[in-house]
Amino acid sequence: FMDTERARRLTTAAYREGVDIVFQAAGLVAGQGVLEAARNWHEATGAWTWVIGVDLDEGVTRESRLRPYVLTSMRRQLPTAVYQAVKAAVAAGEPDAAPGFDLTNEGVGLSRTGGHIDSLEHELEAVRVDIVAGRIDVPRFTTPDDVSSWDVRSEPPIVG
Repeated sequence: FMDTERARRLTTAAYREGVDIVFQAAGLVAGQGVLEAARNWHEATGAWTWVIGVDLDEGVTRESRLRPYVLTSMRRQLPTAVYQAVKAAVAAGEPDAAPGFDLTNEGVGLSRTGGHIDSLEHELEAVRVDIVAGRIDVPRFTTPDDVSSWDVRSEPPIVG
């Protein structure tokens, strides 16, 4: 979460492997490296690569030079999450009763800033419904071992 350079190298390695879109769950600091990699890749190769932001609408919150590379953002719906957590804790009489937050209870949401995904509205809603219904399994990558097959030790061809 705090290593901008490592995030840039991981992202560049992903683009080298043919990835078009990176969902960065690296946070504010390392997320900067992810977006810089997208910009550097585009400038060096002419190919558009995208980043899906996290937590906030990065199409609004990031520097203007990086915003064109934000396809969309998965936002935490903090007002909804806080309200539901407090309500659940009060109802149960204990703070540990707060629910988890995901697509099923609108604890996360998709940003449409920039209009890049407007034409996909119906398809995205169908995917959201299928995820909520359990018809689509969303894998979770939570450790560096999950992406250990990527070669991130070598310096990527893009210098930024």
